Amino acid sequence: MPFRHVADLEERSILTDALHEYCRENKIDSASPEYEDARRLMLLLYERGGHRTTKDLKAALTAAIRREE
Repeated sequence: MPFRHVADLEERSILTDALHEYCRENKIDSASPEYEDARRLMLLLYERGGHRTTKDLKAALTAAIRREE
C-alpha cells in the first residue's frame, strides 16, 4: 500500500482508492514513473488541501496535473 506510513487505515483507503481510480481512468501503469508522480502529488494535495474524499482527491489531482501540462 503506497500510503502506509503517512495516514491511518481509513485515510489510506481513501488515498489508495483515489490513486487507483485516477490511474485506471488515465491508463497509468502502477510500475510507471507517472504512477509515482501521481502518488506523490496526491499525498501533497491531501496534506495541504484538505481533500478528504476519493472524488475530491481525484478532481484535485486532475486539476493539478492539467496545470502542469
